[in-house]
Amino acid sequence: MRLKKDYMGNDQLLPVYNMQIAVCEEYIAAITAEQYASDMDCFIPLMEKFCKQYGHYPKYPVADAGYGSYSNDLCCEEHGMEKYMKFTMYEKTVKDKKYRDDPYRAVNFQ
Repeated sequence: MRLKKDYMGNDQLLPVYNMQIAVCEEYIAAITAEQYASDMDCFIPLMEKFCKQYGHYPKYPVADAGYGSYSNDLCCEEHGMEKYMKFTMYEKTVKDKKYRDDPYRAVNFQ
């Protein structure tokens, strides 16, 4: 995995882990360590571990836009979890009027 900053000053791959922590009412409910570079790939293993420990999936998993993906949405739908994850371009789509109303974007074609 490539780090954002390499302290050695050379460009090499380093062994690092992506730590994920599920918190429920201010208590740590589940922890996973994955070798995936992005958070969106770590969501499903974290939910599986939560289910394995407690016997059910969380009703309302809340996550930021880094976790928003089609596979994570499907996982939530299959296991009866409410989707409280923003999709990847949420901020730009909602707040940037020029981007949202651009007639040349494919989603705006008639």
